[in-house]
Amino acid sequence: MIEGLSTARLANLNEFLKTALIGQVISDPPIGGESPIWSATDKCRELCQIAHQTYTFHATPLFFIPVASTVPNAYAINLNGFDAIVLTDRLIKAIDGFTLYLTRYLELMLDKPAPVGQVRRFGAFSVLSPLPGSTRSKMNALYWIIRDGVLAFLVGHELGHLASGHIPVLIHHRDLVKNSAGAAWDEAGAADAMDAGTKDARASEVLVAHEIDADIQGMHFLARHWCNVVADVAVSTEQQMVSSAVLATTPLRYMMSIICIGIAFMLLGLEPFNANWKQRKSHPSGATRILTAMISMSNFFPDADGRALMTCQAAEALTFVHAAWGQALLQHKPSAENPDHPTYTPRDAAVYAGLSTMSADARHAFLFNATGIDGMVQASGEMETFLQHMSQTYGTESSRRVQSRRTRPEQMVIW
Repeated sequence: MIEGLSTARLANLNEFLKTALIGQVISDPPIGGESPIWSATDKCRELCQIAHQTYTFHATPLFFIPVASTVPNAYAINLNGFDAIVLTDRLIKAIDGFTLYLTRYLELMLDKPAPVGQVRRFGAFSVLSPLPGSTRSKMNALYWIIRDGVLAFLVGHELGHLASGHIPVLIHHRDLVKNSAGAAWDEAGAADAMDAGTKDARASEVLVAHEIDADIQGMHFLARHWCNVVADVAVSTEQQMVSSAVLATTPLRYMMSIICIGIAFMLLGLEPFNANWKQRKSHPSGATRILTAMISMSNFFPDADGRALMTCQAAEALTFVHAAWGQALLQHKPSAENPDHPTYTPRDAAVYAGLSTMSADARHAFLFNATGIDGMVQASGEMETFLQHMSQTYGTESSRRVQSRRTRPEQMVIW
């Protein structure tokens, strides 16, 4: 039973999942169990409570619902009398598994002996070296911080759809999931649901603009989450010590933010960047969204050299994420024969096939090309104009958002 969800609402939710979300069912792991589903569910429920208090959802309850699925996905759902933010258990397992692998990768790098006569430095995470305790214990603390940061961004993104009243607009321009019980927006499947040959460029543009808005709200929710993490005295001494170290300065907050956002988009499916990056069916490309994150975070944590500093920190953050991704693929050899693996996708299998046939020197560039980061950097000069145009498009739908808005407009981030 989801805490606070009445029998009638639970029945309503189950019927909606069955009919509108193709038979998906609530995942309900044992309380206090070792499963990452329980731990992540508990954290996401806490984040939803914070969101509800922060954004004043008024009389509309907000719940976090984990569902069983073979697809890494997330949903924002309007139902009769309440809202829900949904993550699939496959996405939760993928976040947990990749974050653990990333921190183990960092541990190996930090413990690697320095060349004779040199002091080994490993970028921003060198701040952890002077702290007391073993590298493993510090990496365990960092694992929780990063994993919860990824969850905070994803919850914040879906929150953006709900709090700002996006759902009626999204449903109007793309009748994706709708029935008498309510409506939902499907993050991973929305682009596939759009007709590849759609003639309605206006509808696609509106959908992309609302995804960008949800991204920006999610990024700022993550930034607020970092502030809460540093102030949290309820966690263990070691976790507080590590969080204070890796979030102590603006450059470190930039890097941690892009690591978490990069992981989220990596697992949802970063794709090659191409010349048509401005013409999308329903979502911006993952690489475009990372550029948006960089701009948004440099606005939330302002600095005299914010944009240049963010570019530098993002390069380091994305290098960490890509290097760990590549190492994980090479070590675990994903293939089409294991489609139910909780972490890897067909895209990962294709990238592994490329990595396994090239030299170590060529792999890094190949990974950045596979996720679109190289193309994103080349197009970065066009982002300001693109975002201005998307902001104007977003503004044209304000009257349609009013009917479903859960908070006052001034409480949301204006971009």
